[in-house]
Amino acid sequence: GQQNLISSAQLCECGLGKDAVARRVRGGWMRRVFQGVYSVGSGELAPLARERASLMSCGTGSFISHRSAAFVWGMRKDPPPEVEVSVLAGGCRSRKGIRVHRIKAIERGEPRRHAGLWISSPARAVLEVAAVGTREELVDVVDQGLALRRFTVRDLQAVLKRNPGRRGVGRLAELLADDTAMA
Repeated sequence: GQQNLISSAQLCECGLGKDAVARRVRGGWMRRVFQGVYSVGSGELAPLARERASLMSCGTGSFISHRSAAFVWGMRKDPPPEVEVSVLAGGCRSRKGIRVHRIKAIERGEPRRHAGLWISSPARAVLEVAAVGTREELVDVVDQGLALRRFTVRDLQAVLKRNPGRRGVGRLAELLADDTAMA
């Protein structure tokens, strides 16, 4: 279930210290994916392995969010250059390859299990894209999400209602009010 990924903690439980891990990395048996997470073997990473590795690196309470969530839900064609992860306040910090968004709280049911990952719900992912993306990105994500039936306009209105004052609310509300953009 870990797609050939293993954490430093798991390696330690197997009796491998830092030197043993470093030798295996130099020898090509393992390669570092993110801080504290390695891929076993030399092949390409499986689909969604980067996203899984980011959650392993960030730990409990983290979930795939923003553009990365939109990608996993199929509402975005390409993954962003960095995996975007949200963590509750006090969680891990951004690191090479992972952009961390710190949040104070999240509604129950907003992070969901999908493809074996904890991930923002499709409607919440749209709000997150509204907070960090361009208008064009937002329009594309909304169009794809509606076309794929990941959410309805009513779902987007509900996510706005649950998140007053949050970044992206104004941009998403403006888009929903624009009849030409939603045509």
